[in-house]
Amino acid sequence: MVDTTAIDNKLRRLRLEKRTPDNDLYYLFDTMPTLHEWQKATSAKVGARGVKSNPELLAIDTELTNYHLPHVARGSRASAIKRIAATIAAWKTRRGHKADTSLRHDAMEMLEEIVTTLRTHVVYDRDQWLMRQQFVATGPDRIPGGFGENGATVQRLRKSLIEELSGPGSAARHNDSMNEANGRILDAYGLRPGRDFTGGAACFSAAAWATDPANIRGDIDFYTRPDTTYTIGPARVERNSNDTHRYALDNNDIIIDPTWRQFFPTLLGLGTPAIFVGTLEDLVAIIRNARHSPAKLATIYSGRTVTTAYARCLNAL
Repeated sequence: MVDTTAIDNKLRRLRLEKRTPDNDLYYLFDTMPTLHEWQKATSAKVGARGVKSNPELLAIDTELTNYHLPHVARGSRASAIKRIAATIAAWKTRRGHKADTSLRHDAMEMLEEIVTTLRTHVVYDRDQWLMRQQFVATGPDRIPGGFGENGATVQRLRKSLIEELSGPGSAARHNDSMNEANGRILDAYGLRPGRDFTGGAACFSAAAWATDPANIRGDIDFYTRPDTTYTIGPARVERNSNDTHRYALDNNDIIIDPTWRQFFPTLLGLGTPAIFVGTLEDLVAIIRNARHSPAKLATIYSGRTVTTAYARCLNAL
């Protein structure tokens, strides 16, 4: 007769563990029952797993076998979870009102709750994942030298980059889990919120975003001249001589760089602007005030469009 003890224990653990999100790539995936546990819970009659009599049981048997294979291919677990959910629905439809009195009813209900929970909390779904990336601005939008890491402008930039980098062709589209999407998008491109934002490896898109007056506009206090406010004007994308970094320059050659912190990760959490706006002298002062060397700026900003004063500052580094 059926024995749902093992599945019931896994379901109880799942209900507890889902309350505390974990960054582990295998978070909650092991709560899916093994083939042995599933067959014990559904072997109500001897020989009653036939292709015609119970095709859904056989389909779930196959999915669970593949699900627990060593070194399962990336994305296979997520696909199996979705197919099992569809198979349970098909079983309920085929059995109709008899499903409620079936000896396999409890096992089906338990497995359905497991796969539903995994699809909600674990399996990568772009729309659900994007909802998790919402971040409410909690800090000042503008600070001397640019835009604050917890401000509204930086959060709009994060949202734009995250939506782009999770779109068609994204490395996350076949992920098993939300956590894998975090690693492949948030971590790979420095898009964690607040003090962790760097925008690393996303400079091409970020620079183009910064040239749109709907995104970057208004007044900014120069870092080295607290009493001087600068109004950001029309901007264009600039690149360094090796085209390894892109940023924006406005019509007065003021730098607007949304991803400059990727080159100075040790400055994170020190109150530096997440989007820098100002002169090269301003950026040198920000870095030196944090007790770091600005020497690499000469390479980062070796662009083709440089004024005499701009070039003089670069040469002095």
